[in-house]
Amino acid sequence: FLVSDGGTIKRIDYSHIKGGGAYTKLLTTTISSNTSSVDFNSTYITSTYTDYMFVISGFNAQSESTLRMYVSTDNGSSFKSDISYISKGIDSNNSFGENKNNVGDEGYFIICPNNVRAEADGNGFFEVHLFGHTDTANCVSATWSGGFEDNSGRAHSILGGYGFDDGTPRTCNFVKFQMGSGNIAKGIFTLYGRST
Repeated sequence: FLVSDGGTIKRIDYSHIKGGGAYTKLLTTTISSNTSSVDFNSTYITSTYTDYMFVISGFNAQSESTLRMYVSTDNGSSFKSDISYISKGIDSNNSFGENKNNVGDEGYFIICPNNVRAEADGNGFFEVHLFGHTDTANCVSATWSGGFEDNSGRAHSILGGYGFDDGTPRTCNFVKFQMGSGNIAKGIFTLYGRST
Protein backbone atom coordinates (compact mmCIF):
# COMPACT_ATOMS: atom_id res chain seq x y z
CA PHE A 1 0.00 0.00 0.00
CA LEU A 2 1.86 3.06 -1.25
CA VAL A 3 0.94 6.70 -0.68
CA SER A 4 2.13 9.60 -2.80
CA ASP A 5 2.93 12.64 -0.66
CA GLY A 6 3.75 15.55 -3.01
CA GLY A 7 5.29 13.12 -5.49
CA THR A 8 7.26 11.26 -2.83
CA ILE A 9 6.21 7.64 -2.43
CA LYS A 10 5.78 6.71 1.24
CA ARG A 11 4.71 3.56 2.96
CA ILE A 12 1.97 3.17 5.55
CA ASP A 13 2.01 0.56 8.28
CA TYR A 14 -0.62 -2.21 7.91
CA SER A 15 -1.83 -1.69 11.49
CA HIS A 16 -3.29 1.68 10.42
CA ILE A 17 -5.42 0.31 7.59
CA LYS A 18 -6.47 -3.19 8.64
CA GLY A 19 -10.10 -3.78 9.51
CA GLY A 20 -11.41 -3.87 13.05
CA GLY A 21 -14.63 -4.79 14.80
CA ALA A 22 -15.53 -7.41 12.22
CA TYR A 23 -16.70 -10.95 12.83
CA THR A 24 -14.34 -13.85 12.22
CA LYS A 25 -15.77 -17.26 11.36
CA LEU A 26 -14.50 -19.78 13.93
CA LEU A 27 -16.45 -23.02 13.47
CA THR A 28 -19.35 -24.57 11.55
CA THR A 29 -21.14 -27.68 12.78
CA THR A 30 -23.64 -29.35 10.44
CA ILE A 31 -26.28 -31.65 11.93
CA SER A 32 -27.91 -34.06 9.49
CA SER A 33 -29.46 -36.59 11.90
CA ASN A 34 -30.77 -36.59 15.47
CA THR A 35 -28.22 -35.04 17.84
CA SER A 36 -28.81 -34.24 21.51
CA SER A 37 -26.91 -30.92 21.50
CA VAL A 38 -24.49 -28.67 19.62
CA ASP A 39 -21.60 -27.49 21.79
CA PHE A 40 -19.03 -24.71 21.48
CA ASN A 41 -16.29 -25.22 24.06
CA SER A 42 -13.42 -23.21 25.54
CA THR A 43 -11.31 -23.80 22.44
CA TYR A 44 -13.57 -21.24 20.72
CA ILE A 45 -15.18 -19.23 23.56
CA THR A 46 -12.11 -17.35 24.79
CA SER A 47 -10.95 -13.88 25.75
CA THR A 48 -9.64 -13.39 22.20
CA TYR A 49 -13.02 -11.99 21.14
CA THR A 50 -15.17 -9.30 22.71
CA ASP A 51 -18.45 -11.04 21.89
CA TYR A 52 -19.82 -13.86 19.76
CA MET A 53 -22.54 -14.49 17.20
CA PHE A 54 -24.18 -17.84 16.49
CA VAL A 55 -26.00 -18.23 13.16
CA ILE A 56 -28.31 -21.25 12.94
CA SER A 57 -29.86 -22.07 9.56
CA GLY A 58 -31.95 -24.90 8.14
CA PHE A 59 -32.92 -25.87 11.70
CA ASN A 60 -35.39 -28.65 12.44
CA ALA A 61 -36.38 -30.51 15.61
CA GLN A 62 -37.10 -34.19 16.20
CA SER A 63 -40.11 -33.36 18.38
CA GLU A 64 -42.14 -30.22 19.00
CA SER A 65 -40.27 -28.21 21.60
CA THR A 66 -38.31 -25.00 22.13
CA LEU A 67 -34.66 -24.38 21.31
CA ARG A 68 -32.60 -23.59 24.42
CA MET A 69 -29.14 -22.15 24.98
CA TYR A 70 -27.07 -23.13 28.02
CA VAL A 71 -23.90 -21.35 29.21
CA SER A 72 -21.12 -22.67 31.41
CA THR A 73 -18.14 -21.19 33.21
CA ASP A 74 -16.27 -24.52 33.57
CA ASN A 75 -16.24 -25.75 29.95
CA GLY A 76 -19.52 -27.65 30.19
CA SER A 77 -19.06 -29.53 33.47
CA SER A 78 -21.98 -27.57 34.93
CA PHE A 79 -24.34 -24.88 33.66
CA LYS A 80 -25.44 -21.55 35.03
CA SER A 81 -28.74 -21.52 36.90
CA ASP A 82 -29.46 -17.82 37.57
CA ILE A 83 -30.81 -16.86 34.15
CA SER A 84 -33.65 -14.45 33.39
CA TYR A 85 -34.95 -14.06 29.82
CA ILE A 86 -37.82 -13.03 27.59
CA SER A 87 -38.53 -14.09 24.01
CA LYS A 88 -41.46 -12.60 22.08
CA GLY A 89 -42.81 -13.33 18.63
CA ILE A 90 -45.79 -13.17 16.32
CA ASP A 91 -47.16 -15.78 13.93
CA SER A 92 -48.85 -15.57 10.55
CA ASN A 93 -52.28 -15.35 12.27
CA ASN A 94 -51.16 -12.23 14.18
CA SER A 95 -51.08 -14.21 17.41
CA PHE A 96 -48.35 -13.29 19.86
CA GLY A 97 -46.14 -15.83 21.60
CA GLU A 98 -44.03 -15.29 24.66
CA ASN A 99 -41.63 -17.27 26.79
CA LYS A 100 -40.11 -15.64 29.84
CA ASN A 101 -38.56 -16.14 33.22
CA ASN A 102 -37.90 -12.98 35.20
CA VAL A 103 -36.93 -14.37 38.59
CA GLY A 104 -33.38 -15.38 37.66
CA ASP A 105 -33.67 -19.05 38.57
CA GLU A 106 -33.63 -20.74 35.15
CA GLY A 107 -30.77 -22.82 33.78
CA TYR A 108 -31.03 -21.74 30.14
CA PHE A 109 -32.20 -19.13 27.67
CA ILE A 110 -35.31 -20.12 25.65
CA ILE A 111 -34.75 -18.86 22.10
CA CYS A 112 -38.19 -19.68 20.64
CA PRO A 113 -41.40 -18.14 22.03
CA ASN A 114 -43.33 -21.18 20.74
CA ASN A 115 -42.53 -24.79 19.94
CA VAL A 116 -40.68 -25.50 16.69
CA ARG A 117 -42.55 -27.81 14.35
CA ALA A 118 -41.19 -31.34 14.07
CA GLU A 119 -41.50 -31.80 10.31
CA ALA A 120 -38.81 -32.59 7.76
CA ASP A 121 -39.65 -29.43 5.83
CA GLY A 122 -40.06 -27.17 8.89
CA ASN A 123 -37.05 -24.88 8.89
CA GLY A 124 -35.86 -22.40 11.48
CA PHE A 125 -33.30 -19.61 11.21
CA PHE A 126 -31.81 -17.88 14.25
CA GLU A 127 -29.13 -15.33 15.08
CA VAL A 128 -27.91 -15.26 18.68
CA HIS A 129 -25.40 -12.79 20.14
CA LEU A 130 -23.46 -13.46 23.34
CA PHE A 131 -21.97 -10.58 25.34
CA GLY A 132 -19.89 -10.19 28.50
CA HIS A 133 -18.40 -13.68 28.58
CA THR A 134 -15.14 -12.40 30.12
CA ASP A 135 -16.56 -9.46 32.08
CA THR A 136 -16.45 -10.38 35.78
CA ALA A 137 -18.18 -7.12 36.79
CA ASN A 138 -21.31 -7.54 34.64
CA CYS A 139 -23.73 -10.26 33.60
CA VAL A 140 -23.27 -12.67 30.71
CA SER A 141 -26.04 -11.55 28.34
CA ALA A 142 -27.59 -12.68 25.07
CA THR A 143 -29.90 -11.24 22.43
CA TRP A 144 -31.56 -13.12 19.57
CA SER A 145 -33.93 -12.93 16.61
CA GLY A 146 -35.11 -15.25 13.87
CA GLY A 147 -37.99 -17.12 12.34
CA PHE A 148 -39.36 -20.65 12.29
CA GLU A 149 -42.39 -22.78 11.57
CA ASP A 150 -44.25 -23.37 14.83
CA ASN A 151 -46.14 -26.47 15.96
CA SER A 152 -49.34 -25.24 14.28
CA GLY A 153 -47.61 -25.05 10.90
CA ARG A 154 -47.59 -21.25 10.99
CA ALA A 155 -44.71 -18.98 10.09
CA HIS A 156 -43.43 -17.46 13.31
CA SER A 157 -41.15 -14.46 13.60
CA ILE A 158 -39.12 -13.84 16.75
CA LEU A 159 -39.55 -10.14 17.34
CA GLY A 160 -36.73 -10.21 19.82
CA GLY A 161 -35.24 -11.90 22.83
CA TYR A 162 -32.95 -10.91 25.66
CA GLY A 163 -31.59 -12.71 28.68
CA PHE A 164 -28.84 -12.46 31.28
CA ASP A 165 -27.18 -14.56 33.94
CA ASP A 166 -26.76 -12.88 37.31
CA GLY A 167 -24.85 -15.71 38.95
CA THR A 168 -21.19 -15.87 39.90
CA PRO A 169 -18.67 -16.15 38.49
CA ARG A 170 -19.93 -13.81 35.79
CA THR A 171 -18.05 -15.39 32.93
CA CYS A 172 -18.69 -17.99 30.24
CA ASN A 173 -16.45 -20.31 28.20
CA PHE A 174 -18.92 -22.89 26.89
CA VAL A 175 -22.25 -22.63 25.02
CA LYS A 176 -24.67 -25.48 24.30
CA PHE A 177 -27.79 -25.50 22.12
CA GLN A 178 -30.34 -28.17 22.97
CA MET A 179 -34.06 -28.81 22.64
CA GLY A 180 -36.42 -28.71 25.61
CA SER A 181 -37.28 -32.31 24.71
CA GLY A 182 -36.09 -34.60 21.94
CA ASN A 183 -33.13 -34.03 19.65
CA ILE A 184 -31.97 -31.53 17.07
CA ALA A 185 -32.85 -33.18 13.76
CA LYS A 186 -30.85 -30.96 11.43
CA GLY A 187 -29.24 -27.56 11.11
CA ILE A 188 -26.08 -25.63 10.36
CA PHE A 189 -24.57 -23.92 13.42
CA THR A 190 -21.86 -21.35 12.72
CA LEU A 191 -19.90 -19.46 15.37
CA TYR A 192 -18.35 -16.03 14.74
CA GLY A 193 -16.15 -14.01 17.10
CA ARG A 194 -15.93 -10.21 17.07
CA SER A 195 -12.82 -8.37 18.12
CA THR A 196 -12.75 -4.63 18.69
